[in-house]
Amino acid sequence: MLQLKQMFRTSKWLHKYVGLLLLLYGLLMGLSGILVNHPEWISGSSMPGWLVPAQYQPEGFDRGTLGTLIYSEQDPERAYLAGTEGVWLTEDGGVTFEPMLDGFPGAPTGRVTNGLLLQEQGPRALWAGTAAGLFVCELETGRWTHVVLGKENEPIRSILNVHGDLVVFTSSHIWRSPNGGVSNHFERLNSVRQVEPEGQGESVALIRLFFELHSGAILGFFGRLLFDLVGLAIVFLCASAFYLWYYPWRRRSNSDRKQGQGLFQTLFRYHLKIGIWMAPIALLMACTGFFMRPPLLVLPATIDIPVAAYPGLPAAQHWTHRIHRAVHDPVRSRVLVEGQDGFWAVPDDDLEAPFQALDLPLPVHVMGSTVLKSHGAGLVAGSFSGGYKWDADGSVRDLATGQAAGDVSTLRLAEHTVTGFFTTPTGERFLSTFHAGIVPLDGAQLNGRFQMPQQMGERYRMSLWNGMFELHNGRFFRDWIGKLYMLVPILGSLLFGLLTATGIYDWLMVRMIVPRRRGK
Repeated sequence: MLQLKQMFRTSKWLHKYVGLLLLLYGLLMGLSGILVNHPEWISGSSMPGWLVPAQYQPEGFDRGTLGTLIYSEQDPERAYLAGTEGVWLTEDGGVTFEPMLDGFPGAPTGRVTNGLLLQEQGPRALWAGTAAGLFVCELETGRWTHVVLGKENEPIRSILNVHGDLVVFTSSHIWRSPNGGVSNHFERLNSVRQVEPEGQGESVALIRLFFELHSGAILGFFGRLLFDLVGLAIVFLCASAFYLWYYPWRRRSNSDRKQGQGLFQTLFRYHLKIGIWMAPIALLMACTGFFMRPPLLVLPATIDIPVAAYPGLPAAQHWTHRIHRAVHDPVRSRVLVEGQDGFWAVPDDDLEAPFQALDLPLPVHVMGSTVLKSHGAGLVAGSFSGGYKWDADGSVRDLATGQAAGDVSTLRLAEHTVTGFFTTPTGERFLSTFHAGIVPLDGAQLNGRFQMPQQMGERYRMSLWNGMFELHNGRFFRDWIGKLYMLVPILGSLLFGLLTATGIYDWLMVRMIVPRRRGK
């Protein structure tokens, strides 16, 4: 009996002071988790500049502000830039840039541009694939028009010209418009992947299961709503925990000791009830969140599980939420798709044929590519694992060093975290990187070009969703605590798991063990 009392006393002490330590953290995680789970709720909102840490302010075309630069074949001084800040025009070879804003999405999330295609034969037009959908700009007027693809306005991954047809890749589907999209009418292709029956033999990274368990997405829409309720419960538990600690402390210094007692008893009762009901999901959140950030992310990212063991995963033969990027390889008459589970290929004259898995030795970071382009007789791929060129002879070389790639970790960040790649009309090649901005290749010189315009920095607004995501994974605190920010989600998950476990133990003692012993 004495030992049981001591354990109960220790558990209550841990629950109280770990809870107080995590009050603010729990509030932030609960609220940010709900908003991250529903980007459509806040897609048009942004964070005020004073609240955005300096590390997120773009400078020198870093942070993905330059993803690609496409030069006009008719005027080598004219080029179009696409990146996280939308589409910009230069008419002096890259010395100055002006935004192309008329009709383009204004929200920070919507103007992120992943695909850009310039048409100068026939009706001159510029196509942009953004997180808000597909847009086309008539170059004579300079005004953008939104082109609707189906009922769901999915983010665009790539835009290709395949034998005169405009082919658009969203995250889940492939759309085609004949004659270069002149009519702005697109039909969805019946595109599938050639896999074994019912996904037998297929596998998926364990980290994907962890991510969808953490958000509730594995159970679909109702799973997200269930986990949203748990997020609200965490906010309530944090707020009520503060009052449950504050009231006894205030009561000792207040002559009217009954003031606030009713609220205290109500909050205490519901703190127990809500806490015990949400405890199983809270433990699941803590366990999966523990592996969401490096270095512990490496473990689930390197373990594959059979598709059959992944409940709720879309059928393996479909592209649902699996497309990262696509490229036309005219030398080999094929179209390649880089998906969540590797590369896939189909003949470019029959895009409705089943895509075949392709063993292409191009290193791509586990989070997906940022660049996938046809370059000469080979292919170029860029990601946070670096930039690489696959040549016709099968060799793979590092774009920055020119050396053979060798063994490349697709889990760690490379020296050059590539976000873009472009070539000038004179053959100069440049990388754009997340942290260092523009990196010239093969002795190329900037010569006063490719300096980020001041206007781009002044009009920068961090989307609210991106801010909540960075807050939820701990990177938001990097400017304040340095590299220790990596410990925020790890320690937070560990302590949150301890808090939940002690809460379950205390509830069992209060509701079951202690009353029985009193009865005896």
